[in-house]
Amino acid sequence: VKASDSSCSSNGALRLVGGQNLREGVLEYCYYGKWSPFCYLDEEEASVACKQMGYSKYAAFLSPDEYLWDINTTYTGSLFNYFSCSTYGTENSLSSCTFSSTSSSSCAVSCTHPRAIRCYETENNCIDGQARLVNGSIAQTGRVEVCVDGIWGSVCDVGWTKSDAFVVCKQLGYVNSEPFIYTDSKYGKGDGPIVYSNVNCHGWEKTLTECTKTNYLHFTCSDTAGVLCPDDCEEGEVRLVGGETDGEGTIEVCLNSVW
Repeated sequence: VKASDSSCSSNGALRLVGGQNLREGVLEYCYYGKWSPFCYLDEEEASVACKQMGYSKYAAFLSPDEYLWDINTTYTGSLFNYFSCSTYGTENSLSSCTFSSTSSSSCAVSCTHPRAIRCYETENNCIDGQARLVNGSIAQTGRVEVCVDGIWGSVCDVGWTKSDAFVVCKQLGYVNSEPFIYTDSKYGKGDGPIVYSNVNCHGWEKTLTECTKTNYLHFTCSDTAGVLCPDDCEEGEVRLVGGETDGEGTIEVCLNSVW
């Protein structure tokens, strides 16, 4: 239970508290006139909560160090045990999900770190099926992100292979070299949700979305996939770029298959 500002008037309402913006924070539910946090929350329930608050179905959990604590906020427990939504979170409000009170739960006794989530809105710079590389030191390397349902999301590193990376590189215009793959969130976990897992490309696909894969809410994953898409050059090769004539420009050297 939240120590301050705990009263509410609309049973079943939701709010996010303590986040750095309106889309994230500790999730609280209005239960018989009192705001209560969640001690237990799975991906399906988080997805339904985001939809209820007017966001997309995509959600991500935050660790305690990722959200802000108000100096007057103290959590000691929850007024309920859990909500259980359908396998794929098809409900549009948590009140439509199965509910369990705290009558047989220890959750009401101790819950110092309640569940916090981040919800997502569709983005204008995101066209479904697009791919991009993020957080790399050069343009052709980084965390793989895909635009799905208007949301930029990462790809899980489970089952990530060179065939998958080849399709990503080909989609981004790098078609003639064998890619390098990275796992274990080498380029960070990202701010968006993980939208794909167990990607299985054959190499002939034009985009990553054409490959066999497991979609959001059908898997659990915490680490993201990355890739390096090499340039079509030979080791030690030299070129001039950016000059007004062929005999001038910035000197570039091919090193580890990258200009």
